[in-house]
Amino acid sequence: MIIPELKVFDNKQTELKGWGAYFIGMDSDGFEIQFGGITSDLMQSEFKHHYDEYYKTE
Repeated sequence: MIIPELKVFDNKQTELKGWGAYFIGMDSDGFEIQFGGITSDLMQSEFKHHYDEYYKTE
């Protein structure tokens, strides 16, 4: 379930803009935040390892 009020910030406390986010696996071992609707520029700058893995060329 997307939580419209959930805000995600980078390490400089700048709010990342997207269309929504939600939690997966909330327990004592941690959790994951799924965050959708971001630009490719934001993906490339803030989540470079994910971007490179997704768009890698063979």
